[in-house]
Amino acid sequence: WMQELTDSDFSINDPVKGTVDGKNVLFFAYGPPFEKKGQIAVWTWDGKSLSFYWAKDHCPGRTKNGCQGGGGNVPSWIVSKKMIPAVKRNSISNAFPPPTQLDIKKGADNKYYATDGNCYLDRVLVCGTSWSGKPTSWLLQGFEQQGKQGAACQFAGAGGGTGAGGAGSSGGIPADAVIIAVCVLLLFSGLLIAVCRAKKSLFADVQQEIELGAIQSAQVGSRPGPRQAMPQQPRQSPPPVQWQQPATSGYPLMQGNAYPSWQQPAHGLSMPSWPQQRLGVPP
Repeated sequence: WMQELTDSDFSINDPVKGTVDGKNVLFFAYGPPFEKKGQIAVWTWDGKSLSFYWAKDHCPGRTKNGCQGGGGNVPSWIVSKKMIPAVKRNSISNAFPPPTQLDIKKGADNKYYATDGNCYLDRVLVCGTSWSGKPTSWLLQGFEQQGKQGAACQFAGAGGGTGAGGAGSSGGIPADAVIIAVCVLLLFSGLLIAVCRAKKSLFADVQQEIELGAIQSAQVGSRPGPRQAMPQQPRQSPPPVQWQQPATSGYPLMQGNAYPSWQQPAHGLSMPSWPQQRLGVPP
């Protein structure tokens, strides 16, 4: 199914399989790195601009939701930027040199071709890639005449393409490398922010402790010294109260804590005598 993509009479316009016109397909890239993802890279030209997408056997045309699981094969902006080579005046800066430049020309069959003048490029076999997904060896394959006619022609290259040709999935290995780089950058930035906040919080706590210690020291310096214990004076017992019988009471003089004896009244009830009075206080 891959070889049909570059046929001038090949066309798909299906809501599931996608949309593609063989007249607009310049070339495609395939090989072991792509087989792991079950897809190939396809470059198309609409007469004004170069575009790129990931073709699969169940969705060979460009689609946003026609692949298995409702997914698409249209790459993100970042991946497209990475995979689409520079084009100036219908001349492509070849990502798989040699040749370094490929001119876009329209053939007699109304199909667009990428050619160096002697070979019309049909496909690129990517033999190996680096850990980041950048091609390290490749083989350009085409024909000496338009419409896949004439003898086969090919160019072998190695050392690293100028950008396009990674073998990722709807994002590809280049996309993975870009995503990993972005994630590492964001993680590093987050760690820096966290460290700065931790340092700021730590310095604030230390400054607060220093200020609190200074306030406590000032308070201790202005606080009066300990109170001196007052000398204890020996406690003296008051003199005993002297009780005396008033002159009019008829009771005998009472000394100390003596109380008058009980007397029996004439009516037979046991009643105490009248309360004693302090000396000099009238009854």
